[in-house]
Amino acid sequence: MNKLKSENRNFYEELKTNKESLSKELKVIASDIIRIYERLNPFFFLTEEIILGSEKVPSLLDKFLELEFAQIDLNQDYIPSEFELSINEKLNVDDLELKLTGKIDRVDINSINSTFKVIDYKTGEPPSKKDYEDKLSFQLPLYLILVKNYLSERFQGFQIDDAEFIKLSPKKRDGLKRISFRNDILKSSDIEFELKSTLKAIAELINHIRKGKFNLTTIERFESRICRKCGYQNICRIDFIKKEATNSEPISEQ
Repeated sequence: MNKLKSENRNFYEELKTNKESLSKELKVIASDIIRIYERLNPFFFLTEEIILGSEKVPSLLDKFLELEFAQIDLNQDYIPSEFELSINEKLNVDDLELKLTGKIDRVDINSINSTFKVIDYKTGEPPSKKDYEDKLSFQLPLYLILVKNYLSERFQGFQIDDAEFIKLSPKKRDGLKRISFRNDILKSSDIEFELKSTLKAIAELINHIRKGKFNLTTIERFESRICRKCGYQNICRIDFIKKEATNSEPISEQ
């Protein structure tokens, strides 16, 4: 694991001075991986052009390097320091013990200002501002809590700067983009308030579960925002209730 962290740090050091050479190395590695997946999936070649690029299509790898290079230029004091960081933590919220576990893709640290950022890579669509408002997504707030406690045990005075999604989509229409939790999702500087409200919401959910309260959701567009990704659709009663409601509707006269 320490060797992997060292290699990742070397990657970002080389990116500062030798981007073109790094791009070639990445494409060689990606080509070898693509060959393996093509043997498993005969249609995988369809994504090859998007990942490696061609005369007509820019490489997703090159776009990623450009995105990271621009960020290094803007935030030279931030250094990617932790990768695939696994953390287990116990917290008390309203006399309830929460056991939190997370595996964070990347943590960037600014040792000059004693601040940090959490980075999460996404190949699909990241949660929206509305998802966080409705407390459908807890990922970034929980990651920030875990990393803050993790760093506090090792260093003094580290504070949260931001968390970011980096969307790496193989689909041509989606491309690649960086999404700031503070500026794009919360659109507020008060991250600490969001962390506290997230823990409160989780504690409330756990208490409801312990009391056997499993009310049907009243959240807007729940079919696409919740049910579509749910692994418990086969035992959920929401479809049964929808069918009952449909069958009980009065038949209008023609």
